[in-house]
Parts: sequence; structure tokens; C-alpha cells
Amino acid sequence: MNVNSDVSMRVLCSIVLLQLTICDALAEEAGEGPESAPALEEVVVTARRKQESIQDVPISITAFSSDEIEARRLADIEDIALNSANVHFTRNLGLAFVAVRGFADHEVVATADPLVGIYVDGVYVPRLQGALMEMVQAERVEVLKGPQGVFFGKNTVGGAINIISQRPSGEGGGYLTATAGTDGRLNFQASTDFALTENTSVMLTGLFKRRGCLARRINDDACLDDEDVKSFRAYADYQPNDDFRAALILNASYDDSHSQIYGMNVIEDPPGLFVNVYNTDREADPSLPAFEPVGLGEPFVAEGDTPTEDKIRTESGSLQLEWSLSNDLVLRATSTFTDFDSQAYIEFDAFRETIFQHEPLITLSTSYSQEVILDGLALQGRLDWLAGLYFFREEAETKNYLPLTPAFAAGGWVQYIESDVKSLGLFA
Repeated sequence: MNVNSDVSMRVLCSIVLLQLTICDALAEEAGEGPESAPALEEVVVTARRKQESIQDVPISITAFSSDEIEARRLADIEDIALNSANVHFTRNLGLAFVAVRGFADHEVVATADPLVGIYVDGVYVPRLQGALMEMVQAERVEVLKGPQGVFFGKNTVGGAINIISQRPSGEGGGYLTATAGTDGRLNFQASTDFALTENTSVMLTGLFKRRGCLARRINDDACLDDEDVKSFRAYADYQPNDDFRAALILNASYDDSHSQIYGMNVIEDPPGLFVNVYNTDREADPSLPAFEPVGLGEPFVAEGDTPTEDKIRTESGSLQLEWSLSNDLVLRATSTFTDFDSQAYIEFDAFRETIFQHEPLITLSTSYSQEVILDGLALQGRLDWLAGLYFFREEAETKNYLPLTPAFAAGGWVQYIESDVKSLGLFA
């Protein structure tokens, strides 16, 4: 027997054992041992109108839990889009333009449905004007990418955003948060959760957001791009036993913000048409402020003569009923309504002279829906099936009036669209 070889093997084995002992100790100290290995958190979604693990849903989907919404401080749909791949959000004229995988629709008339459907507690939002949703006490937000024509109808060829509110627990408690910042920023959010009766829990939530004007027009000091939003929700949950549950959810939102910044964003180098126009105006009116740019695009130089007051009122509600008819069969029924009106002005020319004087774009909409779903198991659990019926009706109006010039103040272009739509769908 070779003594040198035997000693070398003993030394090598000692080194290996020492390394393994050190690695095990470090892993145990860090809580990474076999018994403490973290498990993959199960994310439950309702992308197919039933509760399922996100791993079992054959859909491209991004889901945000309530903890993620709070940790990332996702305040509204715009923040959801910024944290979702292939989702883009733009805001203009009080409208929410959401694009998923490039599918977007900027048509605002009553006969055009959004290509990306937005649902809040089962309530379909039929108009872009009502889609500026705040994430107040949201339990989960699901972003479904691609056509959803089976379970989410109404021309959702781009995708769907499904927002589910937190259920009241009835355990009592609540919170109040306040945020203050520059430009007159002042936000308040409050919520309370309590038991109304032995079987009924209630959650009341309110949101108040205010911010001063980010810009003012140089010719008339009109406010641009401020924020004045008030939102309220009442959620009542009734569950007398394990086989039946009823939930009533009422939402109201009032947006009295002013128009966003638009018009001429002037930079000095290289000089362009708008710089020349601005300089010409300043020569004619020396009271205009001198243009001294601080950086690219600063400051905003905007003119115009159109009012900047945009207003949106949205009120909606849903009644959700759920019966467990047997161990393998559940019946769910959801009734919803939405009523809103909006007014928005469009500044076409961004000049103080009246070239195009736009009257407000007014949109009115009232909609109702009824959905009934049977969710069951058969063949001793080997067949998982679901069937449903969906009915939707919307009555909407769009009013738009545009005099071409002051000389045609009595004429101009008038657009009035009235829509009455009924939709009926069956799915399984």
C-alpha cells in the first residue's frame, strides 16, 4: 500500500468534509436548509370566471396581489400598466387609453367599444371616460393579454384588466393615510371595516386626491394639468352559512381636474416654427414672460382660448350571489349597473386667437349587465366544466360641436351620436 497516496486521500477527504460542514452551517444560518426552503407562493386568479391557480390558466396573465399593490404603491391603472409587460397607458381629455400588445383604440364616440376591456368587481366599463380607476383596497388586479372573447366579451381583442376589491372581514379596524408634497399635492385615503350584523360585514373606503396646476397658459393664466379626484366605495358582504353568499358593492368617483398640458412645448435650439410664433407674439405683447429654457422642454409655453375644465362622474354597482347547490355544483349570478357623464374640451390650435373654438365633448352612458354561471365537476372530478350566460345593454350619447371660425359662429360642424346596444352571449 502506498503511504503517500493514503495520506493524500485522507487530507483531500478532510478538506471536502470541512467545506461541506461550512456550507451547511452557512445555509442553516441563512435559513436555507432543506426544512426551510421557500415554497412557491400560489397565486389565485379568476381569469376564467372561477378561482384557479395562475399556473393552471393557459393565458398570458400578469397578476398583482394586495401586498404587491401596496409594496409597489400602485395607485391606479396607469401604475398597473407601467408594471406590466406589453401594456401601455396614455391619459388625455379625461380618457384612459390602454393598449395591450399594440391593440388600442382612441375613438371616443358612443358606438366604439374599447379594445381592452376593464372590469371592476364584475362591472364592465364601456367608455374610456370611466376607465381611470384608482386602486383603493384592491385584493387583486389581473392583466389578461390577448383576445378574451370567451369569458370577457364586448370586443376585448387586445386583452382585459380585471380588478377585484378586498372583501370585508367584519373584524373591525381601519386606517387613515395622508400624503403631502410639492405643487399643492394633498392626498387622503381612509377605510373602515366592521360587522353590521352577525352575518353581514361592511367595508367603507374613501379617497381624496388633489394637486395644483402644473402649468398655466401664458395668455389667460388658465390652469392646466391639476388633479381633483374623489372616490368612494361601500362593500357589504352577507354570508349566513357556507352554502350561500351575497355581496353588494357600490362605487362613486368624481373627477373635476383640468385639461392636461398640450400645445407648444418650445425649445430654443434648434429654433422651429412654434418658437417663431411665440417670439412674434411676444414682440406684439411685451407683457409675455421671457423665454429662458432651463432644460429640454422647459418651460411649457402654452396658449389657447378653450376652457380647460374637464369633468367626469362615474357611479356603478354590482350584486353578486353565490349558491353551493352541491359539493360539485356552484351557481353564481352577477347583476351590475354603470352610469356616468363626462365633459372634455379640445384645444385644436393652441393659439390665443379663436381659429377653432371647440365646445365641450359630452358623453353620457348608462349600462346594465346580468351574468349567470354554473361551475361544476363531473366524472368523479375528472371533468371540470363551466357554462354561463351574459346579457349587456348600454344606452349612450356623444355630443360634439365645432364652429370653424368666428365668422361661422352660427354654423360649423355638429356631431351627435346616439347608441342603444344589446348583447347576449353564451359560453361553456
